[in-house]
Amino acid sequence: MCLGMGLAYMGAFVTPEPNDMPVAVVGSGPQAKVLAQTVEDKAGDALDVRTLPDREHAVDALSPWTSPGPSCPTPRRPS
Repeated sequence: MCLGMGLAYMGAFVTPEPNDMPVAVVGSGPQAKVLAQTVEDKAGDALDVRTLPDREHAVDALSPWTSPGPSCPTPRRPS
């Protein structure tokens, strides 16, 4: 009975979607800005997209957990 009630509740009321989840694009050139804008346009309110100029700033952003994890793509390692 408890399992059935839990599943019924989850099916009716729980919709796990991100809402203003912070996402950082690392880079300072026009490609980084275009990527950030494209992601923001497609994600809508689900993501809070920002750009960070370099890896050091991305690591600093992780300290207080303002971003869940940086993605620092390079031509050799496109992530």
